[in-house]
Amino acid sequence: MSTERQDGYEAAPTKDFMIAAMLSLFLGVFAIDRFYLARVGTGILKLITFGGFGIWYVIDLILILTGNMKDNFNQPLQNRKKNLKAALLITGVVALLSVALTSYGNHANPDLSRISASSSASHSANGSAPSNQIEEAGNGVSKGEENALRAARRYLQVSAFSESGLAQQLTFEGFSQSEANYGVSHSGADWNEQAARAAEQYLNVQSFSRSGLIEQLQFEGFTRSQAEYGARAAGY
Repeated sequence: MSTERQDGYEAAPTKDFMIAAMLSLFLGVFAIDRFYLARVGTGILKLITFGGFGIWYVIDLILILTGNMKDNFNQPLQNRKKNLKAALLITGVVALLSVALTSYGNHANPDLSRISASSSASHSANGSAPSNQIEEAGNGVSKGEENALRAARRYLQVSAFSESGLAQQLTFEGFSQSEANYGVSHSGADWNEQAARAAEQYLNVQSFSRSGLIEQLQFEGFTRSQAEYGARAAGY
């Protein structure tokens, strides 16, 4: 559907899907995708926050790939159907490489859990009390679960997440599914409040109708009731 510009001329789609997707994938942290789509205001905000601390980067990439990101005239991006498979393939390869490199880096480091266990034994022999971190490991919490919990809390400090969205972000960072589930379930997050925060964040960068906002929140992984709560908290 065409949009009429202020000068009376009808605006045709001018931005290419594949270009936008690749800019978002490789340079999205610098907001190059937003600048390409002429969304300068939000592009500057995304740039100075380094892609919204990585969260906005992921959201914009998803919006572009799913066809929910429009150009500066609110037109859909050109050639999406033709190039969607290629864009998804490239994105998948980059994601797998990121996970592989993260996993390699973890294996290349010393086994911290063994070091902690050895340190705990040493402290016990000297009559010193073990730290909370070592006590948690003794209760069956693995190092990966412990770090997933820390990462989950760190993400929740800088942006809003649904339960499933936070789990996906943690697995994207290289945590296993069980580690991610542990981090999410022990994060202490109130998912209704997270939906309210997400609604506020969306309305700060883009206009939404009530139904559109609820649909966007559901797309991000919130349940219907959580999305409706978020919309109400945002004034809808």
